[in-house]
Amino acid sequence: MTDMLARMALAVSNSGELSLIVKATIVLALTLAGAWAARRARASVRHVLLASAFGVLLTLPAVALLMPPVAVAVPDAPVTAHREIRLNAVGGNDLLYLSKIVEDLPAPPIPGPSARISTLMRVAWVTGAILFLAPVGVALWRLRGLRRNGVPWLAATPIARMIARHAGVARPIDVLLSEKIATPLTCGFVRPAIVMPADAQSWSDTDVRRAMVHELEHVRRADWPVQFAARVVCALYWFHPLAWIAWRHLCLESERACDDAVLRGTESADYAEQLVTLAARVSHQTFQSYQPALSMAGRSDLSARVRALLDSRQARGRAGFPRAASVAGLVALLALTISPLRAVGRSQTQAPAAGPAFEVASVKPNNSGDGRVMFQNQPGRFTATNVTLRMLIRQAYQLQDSQITGGPGWLADDHFDLVAKLDGTPQEAFFAQRGGGPTPLQLALRALLAERFGVVMHNETKEMPIYALIVARSDGKLGPQLKKSDTDCAALAAAGRGRGRGPGGLGGPPAPGQPIACGIQIGFGNLNMGGASMSQFATSLATFVGRMVLDKTGLTGGWDLNLTWTPDNLPQRPAGAPEPLVNGAAIDPNGPSIFTAIQEQLGLKLDSQRGPVDVLVIDKAEHPTPN
Repeated sequence: MTDMLARMALAVSNSGELSLIVKATIVLALTLAGAWAARRARASVRHVLLASAFGVLLTLPAVALLMPPVAVAVPDAPVTAHREIRLNAVGGNDLLYLSKIVEDLPAPPIPGPSARISTLMRVAWVTGAILFLAPVGVALWRLRGLRRNGVPWLAATPIARMIARHAGVARPIDVLLSEKIATPLTCGFVRPAIVMPADAQSWSDTDVRRAMVHELEHVRRADWPVQFAARVVCALYWFHPLAWIAWRHLCLESERACDDAVLRGTESADYAEQLVTLAARVSHQTFQSYQPALSMAGRSDLSARVRALLDSRQARGRAGFPRAASVAGLVALLALTISPLRAVGRSQTQAPAAGPAFEVASVKPNNSGDGRVMFQNQPGRFTATNVTLRMLIRQAYQLQDSQITGGPGWLADDHFDLVAKLDGTPQEAFFAQRGGGPTPLQLALRALLAERFGVVMHNETKEMPIYALIVARSDGKLGPQLKKSDTDCAALAAAGRGRGRGPGGLGGPPAPGQPIACGIQIGFGNLNMGGASMSQFATSLATFVGRMVLDKTGLTGGWDLNLTWTPDNLPQRPAGAPEPLVNGAAIDPNGPSIFTAIQEQLGLKLDSQRGPVDVLVIDKAEHPTPN
């Protein structure tokens, strides 16, 4: 049950839409529960509570975006790599050489379906909101016509001004008569208007006064703009039943608060009788809807209002500033508490499980300043020269650079030399992949990271910018530097051929400008690949473009390619230092960028997208004690 709830929490946090819905549900549920608990309190207090909740719902997306996220760790499955690729050697004079045995490996999770579902959710959400906002726009247009066609009721204006002064309303208020309504209503904020039925001229002075007190209380309390904003929120959350329930309660509490103001100067039974009479008129006649205008008597809430009027135990009166501020502050505090929350997966066991480990490992700082990095698999040992902790983590979990976040600042700056002696496991078995999972070497590296570097980490899924590697042309034609490979790299790897050989072999880098038989050779402004898959090529590109790259070319099998580009920031060459070469030639400072080169030379393209990406968050890391 705990695992299921954890997975649900992670799924919700990874979707902005679901996260917003869940947080809105929490706010609405707690608000409605609070309103029910305060049912014996003043209606004005409950109205403040409900109005504050609608204010929170209106600002919830902005608050969630502006506030820094607060991670809440939930149990999750152990970190798993997107793919496991065996690394044989890194070396070369001016080149960073990565020779990778080509294997049939599962591609990383493609966020396409999730992205499509997310897009459909957004489209449905926006479409529904537009449809539910349309009636509000129609009602506003009708109200505009009602005010324009209304006849000023000059005889009632002095009474309205006197009641307004007594209620503390200083704004000018229009009092109009209209044949299109059955009960008094209030609308407008900058210049409010009280619209009375045309036959109100024949009402008794007491009935007119009660109606004026009720409607002017709406004006004093600014109920119309509050109710209009709440109606807009309901349209935005059109699919949420709790939003509409809260809306009904907000309207009811608004009317009850104004009823309480009327009861300060009249008998409850007489006022209840007037409300019943007005509601009966609405029942027997057909009138247009002017919501969100505030009508004095409606049929839906009449019974609740009458019961409250006749209940002598019911607390009445205005909320007052201290109460209103306290209630609004509590709701705002709730919003600030839950808005930035985000569930993140945390492995239940931080230390790696018992498994393959190095028999002896030496870790020493490397301060040579040499830019060359080397990983080597030798008989009985594993060597990593001039590597950073970030590189070791990337190698142990086979992630792209963009999938590693957090950690201390020296994670990618300080360099180390690692020499590890393998235990009694046979060499071939130590580097072999089992069932698509990590190799024993990678498991041993993970154990070393925890033991010697004190690495503590957890995995998350984040919505991040990514690149999709796609075919550039609609006709599927590829570039001149991309060709289907004729080499059976799997057979070569199985036979163990090419080990220890130089140009084109599996065990060492080729000569400059010569093709590589099986693997990927990465140099300064050059990537040479032979017999590798498009997924492996996409993984290699991530180092240069700063994002996770997913293969969506649809090109299967092994491929040969030679990609040459001009890096964005050419390093300042020290005096006397040799000029960096690409395929034996000097780098052209006016050459194409990597994006242009991919399209012109390979016929492929990097398409910028967004999608869920599994990332490894480094919570803690320490410098190892040299030995």
